[in-house]
Amino acid sequence: MRIVSLLPSATEMICELGLFDSLVAVSHKCDYPPEVQSLPRITSSILPEGLDALTIDREVIKAVRENKPLYQINGDMLRSLKPDLIVTQGVCDVCAVNTGTVEETLEMLPDVTDVPTLVLSGKTFEGILRDLHLIAEVTGTREKADERIGMYYVQRTLAQPCRT
Repeated sequence: MRIVSLLPSATEMICELGLFDSLVAVSHKCDYPPEVQSLPRITSSILPEGLDALTIDREVIKAVRENKPLYQINGDMLRSLKPDLIVTQGVCDVCAVNTGTVEETLEMLPDVTDVPTLVLSGKTFEGILRDLHLIAEVTGTREKADERIGMYYVQRTLAQPCRT
């Protein structure tokens, strides 16, 4: 399977499921695990690097008002990579590539329109674990996901303060 991840947390989950070798490209913000830094960057921000927080805020507000996407997908790269799966998010239009940008890009690339897009939406610990299960279902790594989720619950339980 050839996977494109447009979301840093998705990239981490994909790698956690042992699928690093399936990743063919990641977003410009993906930096963990360190191995993903060698992968092609398929997204970019419309905002230039090095802006201060106030300028970023103003530019984001302006882009939202003008209904402009904050992120772009390199369509030529997407076409050449021939992915079997694109993973993105449906939680925040400001934080990462959203489904609208993915759909618009795919519409312009008729030869890759049949690529499934998995949209993650976890906002809580349990929601993120559901997202991990979604990725596992699509990639055939359910057993690995169950193992990792069990480990997370044990770690979370051990981190809770003792109440006597």
